This record gives sequence, structure tokens and C-alpha cells, in this order.
Amino acid sequence: MTCRSPARLFALRAVFFLLFLCFCAILPARAGDDRPKITLWTGMTEIKPLRQMAEEFSREKNVKVEIVPIPFSELQTKFQIASPAGLGPDLITGPHNWVGPFAIAKLITPIGPYLADKKSPAQFHPKAIEGLTLNGKLYGLPFSIEAIALIYNRNLLQSPPKTFEEIVRQARSLTRAQTPEQWGFLFEVNNFYFAWPFFAAKGVTIFGKTPQGYDYNAVGLDSDMAVQASLMLRDLVEKERLIPSGINTDMVNGLFQEGRVAMVLNGPWVLGKLRESGLPYGVSRIPPFANGQTPQPFLGVQGVFLNRRSRIKKAAFEFAQYLNTKKGQLALFAAGGRIPARMDALRQVSSDPDIRAFAESAQNAAAIPNIPAMTQVWPFMEQALKLINSGKADPATVLRRYAGQIRDAIRNMME
Repeated sequence: MTCRSPARLFALRAVFFLLFLCFCAILPARAGDDRPKITLWTGMTEIKPLRQMAEEFSREKNVKVEIVPIPFSELQTKFQIASPAGLGPDLITGPHNWVGPFAIAKLITPIGPYLADKKSPAQFHPKAIEGLTLNGKLYGLPFSIEAIALIYNRNLLQSPPKTFEEIVRQARSLTRAQTPEQWGFLFEVNNFYFAWPFFAAKGVTIFGKTPQGYDYNAVGLDSDMAVQASLMLRDLVEKERLIPSGINTDMVNGLFQEGRVAMVLNGPWVLGKLRESGLPYGVSRIPPFANGQTPQPFLGVQGVFLNRRSRIKKAAFEFAQYLNTKKGQLALFAAGGRIPARMDALRQVSSDPDIRAFAESAQNAAAIPNIPAMTQVWPFMEQALKLINSGKADPATVLRRYAGQIRDAIRNMME
């Protein structure tokens, strides 16, 4: 039996994918239909409203629009392969942290020149615009915003805690080790995305900031403040025995929906399952510490980007704007619960208390750094948190080691 390396398998998949795109490109167009064709690749699940808007735009503008669904796990790689070869779509949807890698590789283009109204970005949540901006240039239009919040089980808690210390006190009284187990407070403590709010509360920065943007040479993840945050998280696991160190988000979700957890940290993407479960719940922003330090979650922004190699940039961008009208964002919200990034659409849906609470959490959040260096942070910080929360190593030593590895990885990446 032949054993292929992952790199070779990736290369073969890339070749077959490019051959498939070339084959599609030479297929004859439908007879008599010589209208320009806009193609959008997306990993979003809300395909029905996207196609409905594509049909409406096609009729209004006398163009063809094709919505191509691609599994989200494959979308970024396929675009990075196809675009340089001139075989990519005109538009692609994705998270704002793709901006840095795509822009540095010259795969997407700033949208400023295509904005008929230079004030139109003001229609969107300012933090969403910030997330799609790199080195002073706006690279996309935001569909939606998301940030984690505190979700609590109303069968176990009537109202959300007002301080983080109260969360801990409530968790102590509600956690029960004997069968059936019950937990007071759970989140995936070894996942840097979920752990970050507590680092931010202590004043930790991932990268330094300059007037020009992020300074990837100034990694701050081994500061004294970062050590304090990691000690607090370790205490929840090792000292208080409130959170199992091996817990993952799927386990958290399952236990909460079974009614066996009082409080969890999670995002608006779980609302559909929660509502189906029938469990009475509430949503609140993560409360501050008693000393006023406020946990600040990461903000995620979903946007649409314009391919640098598109031959019909103006028409494609008009469609991107059409998708991001108030009507368009409300359609996506109705189909998938995405919190609108447009302020007028956000105001309309904020009568829903769950959406209002998640929007308040997003207001307190900070966008995940969108520079390529951030890709080096996730794996090393996950390893650091696993080691710290195991109780087998000194947090300061662990953070120095892994922050050093992050710096080395970024340096190698930028050479």
C-alpha cells in the first residue's frame, strides 16, 4: 500500500481542483445568453436567501449571478489556489481574519474606489468596519457580527450574576460531582478564543499597536498581566474544581441543553439549538470583576470580499452592496440568526432580548487581529493553556516559552 504525505495529498487535491475549474471555465455558456456573470463563493449555510437576492439583482441589472456553496472548511484554501490562477470567483464571503492573509497575498482588493457614497461605511457597526480594515484600507462589506456572552439556565438561576466573583460563588454552590453530575459554570477553558476575555480584562494585548496598525513584533502574551489571567483560569480548574480541564465546546453545549449546567460562555450560533431544546434560558454580557476589570471577548465579523482578479469588479461590488442592504441583512438574520452588521437592521432585530444581549456583548468586544501573524497565536496558546490548566507547570514559565515560540514562528513567516 502506498503512503502519501499530507503535503503530497494537498498538492494532488489542488491540481485536481484547478483542473476542475479549468473544465468549468471552458464549458459553453447557455445559447443566446451573453450577459456578464458574477460568481460568489460562500461557506454560509443561508443559501436560499442568497440565491433569492441573486435572482432579484439579476432581473434588475440584467446580469447573471451564480452562488456557489463550498464547505467552509475548504473555502479559504480553494480561493487561495484558484484566485492566483485567474479561476476564482468575483466575490467571496468569509470571516474578517482572512483579510490579512488575502490582502498580503494580493488576492482581494480594497473597496474604497468602488463606493459610490464614501459615507456608506457609516451605515455599519464601527467595529465591523474596523475588523475589515487593514493598514487604513477597507477590504470588505460586513454581513454580521458575533461575540460570546454568558448564557444561563433559568431553571437553576433566575437572573445573571452581576460580577464574575458572583459567577464563581454561584458555580460553587451549583456544581455537584455525584451522579447525575451538575455544573455551575462551564466553557472550553483551553480554547484561547473562549479564554481571551479574561486576558483582556487584565489588560493583556496580543500585539502592540501603532498609528499604522498592529505591531506583530510586540507580542504581549507573556506579560505579568497574562500570567495573572492564566492563574485565575487555572484556579477555576485546579483549585476550585469547577471546570474539567478536558471539556470541549460540544460537551458544554450538550450538557447545557440537557439542563445540567447553570452558566456557559457561547455565541449566537447556538441560539437555534437552544430554542429547539425548550430549555428556559437567558443571555447576558460577561459581567465585570468586582474591581471594575471587564472581560472583553473577541469580535468576529463575517464579510464579503472583492477578488483582485475579477474582470467585472464594478458589477460584482454592486451585488455585494445589494446583499448588504437592510433588507438583505434582515433576510440573512431570518434564515440563520446572524446578527446584522448594519446599524438600521441591528436596531430592528434588537427587540429580541437574546439578540440585544449578544449585540451588547459585541459592543464590548474587540475584533480578532486580522493580520497574518495571528495564525501563529492560536495553536501555541492552546498548547500553553492545556499545560497551565493541567496544573503541571508554572504559568509564567509556560507563557514565556510559548510566547517565544509565537515570536519565532512569526519571524520565520515574515522572512
